[in-house]
Amino acid sequence: MKTKPSIDSDFRLLLFLLFLLANCATSYDKNKMVSFEVQTFRRDYQNIHLVRGQSGKYLMIDAGGYETAPELERDILSKGIDPRDIEMILITHGHWDHVAGARYFQEKYKIPVLVGKGDQRLLTQGKSDKLCPTDFMARSRTKEDEAHAFQSPKIEKWVETETKLESLTSTKGRVVPLPGHTDGSLVFVIGNSVFVGDLFRGSLLGSNPEVHFYNCDLPSNREDIRRLLEVIAPDTEYFFPGHFGPVVSRREVKNKFGIP
Repeated sequence: MKTKPSIDSDFRLLLFLLFLLANCATSYDKNKMVSFEVQTFRRDYQNIHLVRGQSGKYLMIDAGGYETAPELERDILSKGIDPRDIEMILITHGHWDHVAGARYFQEKYKIPVLVGKGDQRLLTQGKSDKLCPTDFMARSRTKEDEAHAFQSPKIEKWVETETKLESLTSTKGRVVPLPGHTDGSLVFVIGNSVFVGDLFRGSLLGSNPEVHFYNCDLPSNREDIRRLLEVIAPDTEYFFPGHFGPVVSRREVKNKFGIP
């Protein structure tokens, strides 16, 4: 009697991961830090962080894609947040899934946008450069992500050097250029936390950090993470990435990337 062929283990893994992704494309998390609060809205796998400082005003860190911006707006309103209380949109880097949604909020609510100067070319061309996938999930969508075109928002503030956040908003912190994932990548140091964009990502399950889906120079990426931990933010305890997580600890970052 003929036996039914078994499903290949890779296919089983793919089905499992697709199931996980389908269930974590949209989520909401709230974290109370020492001097501020972070509400993280996930839309289409992108984390959009709303930071509320002691003034009661908000910063939006990354804005997701333009197509999901109306849904993100509804999510924000459902939590009792008035988008007119967002002082500024801070963009970690110029890829479409982080910057394109800013145009929607800028046009509707007149919110100023801050971006790293090194990403001016990316925003002008309106699409990503060549991407280097690090796993099979990324390989399955590389062409789609490379071809995804977008219209840039108007940029009120281009950052080239480390800048005090309180010189621009009512929240105390630092804007620090950390080129690597893109030429204009920025990290935002606020209190005991750093918002790292795609320097690394969170894991699909749990709170571990992982190598980002796209990375063209893994040794340089590890060096950037070491510099972040040892030089830029040596006293920081928590890290908010641009995908999944949405928060990981210093210990977890050090263990994952082999940094003493």
